Order: sequence, then C-alpha cells, then structure tokens
Amino acid sequence: MSLGLFVLSGCGAIDSGAPASPALMEQSPPAFDTSGFVDSPGRDLVTMHCTGCHSGKLVQQNRATRPGWAEIIRWMQKKQGLWKLEANVEERMLDYLAAAYGPETEADGERRPRISADLMPPAANQEGRIR
Repeated sequence: MSLGLFVLSGCGAIDSGAPASPALMEQSPPAFDTSGFVDSPGRDLVTMHCTGCHSGKLVQQNRATRPGWAEIIRWMQKKQGLWKLEANVEERMLDYLAAAYGPETEADGERRPRISADLMPPAANQEGRIR
C-alpha cells in the first residue's frame, strides 16, 4: 500500500480510491520523460492523458491521420472511459499525434531517405550491362 501511495503522490493524486481527475492532469509534467514518445510540442499532454491508463508503447505502435487519431480518442471516450478533453488540449494532442505517429511512408523502414532518380546510376540491362 505504501508503494501505491508513493506512486500516486508523484502525479499529484490523493489516495481516495477515485481515479485521478482530468484537472490534475493539467499540472506540470515530470522533469524527465520515460514514455518513449517523440520529443516535440504536445508530447507532455499525450504522456499525461494517455499513459495513466496504458503504456506509451500502445500509442507508439499505431499510425493514423489526424482524423484517425480523433476517431481513436472518441472510441476511448465512448468505450474505455476516457474523460472529455478540453478543445484546446485535444487539438494540441491531435497535432502531436498526427505529426509524430502519422501514417507510415515508404521511407519509414529505410535507414536514410532515398537518393533522387537523377542522382542514380544508369539502369542496367538484363545481362547486367549499362545501357
């Protein structure tokens, strides 16, 4: 029980048995981030509102457009008990999620961007000779 009190006191909650209030989630984020989220504006909001219920890895393994992330939030609010987010908070979270975890591109799996076609060597014919 004392470990639970220690963990809850770190996020500003009082051990009343009730879930943390969304208003508490607006408090300053911790000085360090262990979520693994991409470091850009909006990360702290996503960390505060998402990782209270599930791992940051659950967010990071998904890719969606901005409307797709909004649909995911609506589903969590309807089916999973996520509280209503203030409009400006949700907008900043959606901006972050769409930019950091948007749809995958062809280059996502590559170690560096592809070289443009005009910088590539001439194509080889079937025998391996340059045309």
